[in-house]
Amino acid sequence: MFCNNHSGIRKDQVTSKPLFQYLTDFFKNPARPATDDIGAYRDYVQQHGPSVDVVDGGKCNEKAGALRREGNRLYLKKRFKPALEKYNESICWALGDSEDLALGYANRSAIYYEQGEYELCLANIALARKHRYPELLQPKLQTREQNCKQKIATGHSRCNYHFSALDFKAKVNDKIPAVAKDIIMKQMPECGRGLVANRAFKVGEVILHEQPIMAAIDTQVKYLNCDFCSNENFHSLIPCPKCPSVMFCNEECLENGQKYIHRFECGISEKLHHIRSDDYLGIRMFFYGLSLFDGNVGKMIKFCKSRPKTEVNPLKLDFKNHDRLKEFELFHRVENNNEGYCDEEMYETAFRFLTAIYYKIYMTQPQIKSIFVQRRYKNFMLSSLLDYMRTAHFMAIGPGDKYTEQLFSFASLCNHSCDPNTLSLYWSGQLKFVVLRPISKNEEILISYGPLYCEHTAADRHYLTTRMFFECICDACDPISNAFTFKCMVTELLYPALADMHMCPNPAIMLLTDKLRKLRNDIEVYSFVHPRDDFYAVLDDYRQCLTWAFVAEIDSSLRAKHVR
Repeated sequence: MFCNNHSGIRKDQVTSKPLFQYLTDFFKNPARPATDDIGAYRDYVQQHGPSVDVVDGGKCNEKAGALRREGNRLYLKKRFKPALEKYNESICWALGDSEDLALGYANRSAIYYEQGEYELCLANIALARKHRYPELLQPKLQTREQNCKQKIATGHSRCNYHFSALDFKAKVNDKIPAVAKDIIMKQMPECGRGLVANRAFKVGEVILHEQPIMAAIDTQVKYLNCDFCSNENFHSLIPCPKCPSVMFCNEECLENGQKYIHRFECGISEKLHHIRSDDYLGIRMFFYGLSLFDGNVGKMIKFCKSRPKTEVNPLKLDFKNHDRLKEFELFHRVENNNEGYCDEEMYETAFRFLTAIYYKIYMTQPQIKSIFVQRRYKNFMLSSLLDYMRTAHFMAIGPGDKYTEQLFSFASLCNHSCDPNTLSLYWSGQLKFVVLRPISKNEEILISYGPLYCEHTAADRHYLTTRMFFECICDACDPISNAFTFKCMVTELLYPALADMHMCPNPAIMLLTDKLRKLRNDIEVYSFVHPRDDFYAVLDDYRQCLTWAFVAEIDSSLRAKHVR
């Protein structure tokens, strides 16, 4: 739930404790609030702290130069990824239109050339020239540019290898292009809302393809991922004009970031990096909503009060056109049901404490201070931050990328199973659900939030799910029915091993697309022996091939955007 690693903050800037120590000290303090009133937590933090003594400094060319030279040393050792990170950090620290900024882009282009990313190399050469690259060094840049163009002309461009293996799609919902037709939401006993198939789905069908409403990144990747959409974009990022620790993947994300989120965080980014928890998405959603009302708190209050919490079914809404206000309304109205989660009282107390800390930090930001002047506005902000943090936690679909978080309107409807029938794939801002094994009509669509029956022991699965504050009740974890054990025994008695059925799930000579087709067909044919170990071996091969195919597909589409 909480992120304790703050290695992205420079030692000379940090005098405060890490987040886990704040929480430990808070729970030990006998003076902590004995009530659930969020106002009492605000008063406690104002009186007792913590004080996040992290300096949010301005840009500095001297610092940029030192970081660039450190990147050069890594580059000479061919340690390209850490060198790229140092160049990005240098770019972030450099003053706008300075020689140091141009040199950072030029050095970054050298890495992309070495990696064979010629379009990215050309894009960074263009950025170097745009920011006044020194005339004396222009011949070196021209040579690299000519070499890139020659490589592309002779067929060495990676953009030539367009990959799209995950095109076995179901028909999409008429009103919601992100979701397949014939998928409905139902209230599931003991689990709350869930997705259910209203018809049979075949193995390999893509039943959801969604982009996040909101994203956030861990401080460890602040120089590698976009602060707005969380994408890597091959780490070819551009900096915030003011902050030395915030980057965006392109001009569009920079514009959207400033418009919807970053204008409320500019100047306090380092403090937020230091205290950021895994439920930070809820905090961001409040300010995202505020931006949709152009910073008019009165309008936002009126909007929110006229739309009370309810059991929202987003599959009944019309999402043919992207409507940010409709997305926000959907999030605001979600009736979060965290009751019954493990350690409910503990995490509710932690939520209130964290909300009070976030509130204190945001109220130091000049624009926030100018907007939230009236007491009722401040109280609205405080209560909304807590409410949205809970909602984001409720809507989370489990761990994906280790260093990024995303919030989805439709994927969040899907419940967890340690024996899922659907694979959740996320990469660079794109989420897909692909059917892993045949799904019957009226069967619930289930993904894994991390734990898997075929990879983790019962004890490990229990540990992982309780870390996510719930107890798994899927068939694989049910200690009473023993359904899996019984079915394995029956199928082993009645049917031979899959190897004896002449299956060939993963021959080394097959192309990835052929492997996917073969595995898809075999799983359809032999799914009746599920959940035997030999069937899980085939599923595991299919899961790996789908992951490779998905990453290749997204990367090829990202590269295509850099073609000039």
